[in-house]
This record gives sequence, C-alpha cells and structure tokens, in this order.
Amino acid sequence: MPVNLASTGGGSVTIAAPSTASSLTATLPSTTGVLTNAADVTSSITSSFTGSNQSLAATGYQKLPGGLIIQWGTSASVGADSSGTVTYPIAFTTAVYSVTITGFSTIAVSGQGIQTVNTITTTNFIISNGQDTAMTFKWIAIGV
Repeated sequence: MPVNLASTGGGSVTIAAPSTASSLTATLPSTTGVLTNAADVTSSITSSFTGSNQSLAATGYQKLPGGLIIQWGTSASVGADSSGTVTYPIAFTTAVYSVTITGFSTIAVSGQGIQTVNTITTTNFIISNGQDTAMTFKWIAIGV
C-alpha cells in the first residue's frame, strides 16, 4: 500500500495511508548545526585551522580542533654555559606535554656541552646551554 509523506513544519512528518487509515506523526531530530553539503564541510574545516587559530610566522602556533596546540620558534642567543627564557607566542591554557630543542649555530660546535630544557610552564620555558659558545635554539612545544 503506498504511503504519502507530508511535512507539517517544525521537524515533524505525517505519514498517512490513503482512504480510511489513520495517520502517524513522527518527530525528526533537528538539523540545526548539521553540515549538509561539501561546501559547508570545507568551510567548517577551514575555519577550524585558520584565523585566530594560527600564526604561521617563524615563531608561531597552530590550534587544532579538540584543544591541542603546537607552537614553534627560534630562541634568542643563549650565552655559553648560561640559560635563557623562551616565551611562547600564546599561553597554553592547561598543560604543556612536550618541549623539544635543537641547537642552531652558523659555526661548527664541538665539546662536551649539554643543552637542556627546564622549568616548563604554560607561558615559557628555560633553555640551559652547556656549550662553550653562545647559540640559538630551534624549538617546538605541544600542549593544551
């Protein structure tokens, strides 16, 4: 037996059989906020990764959907056998999961020096340079 569908507005559909059969009304879930086509999906994804969610500068960051933040940059020169503070482009809101550094020098550096990261906070970290020469450091930090 064929069934006729008629929208009554407000998210419901009436299903009625022809002739003497009674009708049945079903309420459908709201489609508010549902992405309905490829252009909407592309726009939503793009807005999640652009604008205030990123700064693609030499020292920058990218906020990911879900809250994870990746930040990177180059420190100022840290003197031989001394320490320097690096401030993130934006503060992490909750925690820093990892900070990694790589010494960067335009001259060949040798010796027994050790470079470390210590005193990690949601706004900055400290690099200790154990080399016998000053150098800058490339860094990357991940957190929320």
